[in-house]
Amino acid sequence: LLQGMADAQRDAQALCAVAHVLLAFTPTVVLVPPQGVLAEVQASLRCFGGAAALWRRVQEALVPLGHQVQMAHAPGPLGAELLACWRPDLSVPRHQTRSPLAPPPAAPEATGGPGGVWSRDAAWAEFQHALAALPAECLLAGDANTQMALQAMGLATLADLRRQPRAGLARRFGQPLLLALDRAHGLVADPREPISPPLLFDERVDLHARTEHTDALLAGAAVLLARMAAWARARHARVQRFVLTLHHDSRLRASSLGEAGANASTLAVALAEPTADATHWQAVLRER
Repeated sequence: LLQGMADAQRDAQALCAVAHVLLAFTPTVVLVPPQGVLAEVQASLRCFGGAAALWRRVQEALVPLGHQVQMAHAPGPLGAELLACWRPDLSVPRHQTRSPLAPPPAAPEATGGPGGVWSRDAAWAEFQHALAALPAECLLAGDANTQMALQAMGLATLADLRRQPRAGLARRFGQPLLLALDRAHGLVADPREPISPPLLFDERVDLHARTEHTDALLAGAAVLLARMAAWARARHARVQRFVLTLHHDSRLRASSLGEAGANASTLAVALAEPTADATHWQAVLRER
């Protein structure tokens, strides 16, 4: 178990690296800070050979970053976000929803019942059953009063909420709860703003402890190189030259060059041909 200080900027850079990996598979990627990334992949299924093949390729592409990843798929962004947080599923999707091409299940108001109906489409039905088991509190992050009220009423899951009369829920908790419930089930539009990768790659990785060995430095550099490869692929670009700056301690006194004990070494790497292969970059660094 490795413990370290929380660093919002460092975590944001790590999250962006995951988003850059996904941009190689779809142009529509959305950050959900502090630990979520959404990707709309419907238009990419045919290009990558179907849902199962795309799912495996995404998992493989995320391995070099070294993160523990929780994945889930759903017709809408909020549903996928909730399932990834509360009920992640790394297995290959058995069905793929046709939500962009076919209408979703009827909204509760159109079914004559407060809980709506289960869809006959296999993908929608699988998604609805998975979402129904999620705790109701997942829609109410930070709203302790509403969470306590739902617990007092015995409403523990999203299925319990869907079984209640919508008019009663609206009077008791307001329209935002109903809107969040509908967004989670893919019944209403949920637009998000996609990201664009920056023009310049400039990131930093802190080692877990001080070191005097090149292997530890190369391990830290490998993380940066994996992120740079994801960034390059996201921009459909290649890298021919990059600069690696090593910040380290020294016995120098404070001067015009910097603070006492602070020093930096710069290593410029130039390649014969541009590439986005992190393994090749690591091999070149080992030779330096």
